[in-house]
Amino acid sequence: MKQFKSIRYSNVMMMLSAALLLILPAIGRADVTVPSTFASGTTISSSQVNANFSALADAMPGVKTSTGTVLTSITGTAGNNATSIMSMSVTPPVSGNVIVIGSGTIFFNQSVPKYNRATFSLNTTAGVTKYPEYVTASFGPRDEAAPGVAQLVAQSLNIVDVFPVTGGITTTIYLNAHRDATGINTIQAEYPRLTAIFVPNTLP
Repeated sequence: MKQFKSIRYSNVMMMLSAALLLILPAIGRADVTVPSTFASGTTISSSQVNANFSALADAMPGVKTSTGTVLTSITGTAGNNATSIMSMSVTPPVSGNVIVIGSGTIFFNQSVPKYNRATFSLNTTAGVTKYPEYVTASFGPRDEAAPGVAQLVAQSLNIVDVFPVTGGITTTIYLNAHRDATGINTIQAEYPRLTAIFVPNTLP
């Protein structure tokens, strides 16, 4: 095992302390555990230092983003058969929580003067919606006397949920959508996006 003696114990501790000061404010916790501790005057190996820095890296938050296709039609019936707009898989290095944000633009192609509604949720199962849900609704063409004149009503999608995750285990999060059963006007999601923010460990 390669060893180095030129780096003094105090210097190593100063580097580790500086790394902790950078990490802890971001994750809000002070219980990160490193595999090796060192006493003054002892010889340390590079593998021990690398392992300690790896443990610190695993304890840092992580962010992942994914964007869906340009336009996805939203279907569904009264039986809650939802459309899976898109999905994202995350494999955290340690256990913790993933904050997932769903965003995008929802279009109601209002060719008929009728109210329509689309319901969105984030879930670990494809094709279902659940509470709490994000609901967007249309209000029909402005000129209801001329229903043949289509209007494209756009609304923003913003939905957030939190999912517990296990270290080393892949979890897939789905952005699901369900529309009302009338099915007269077309409802589409444009460039939906999922953003996952990994927060290691859990609150006590």
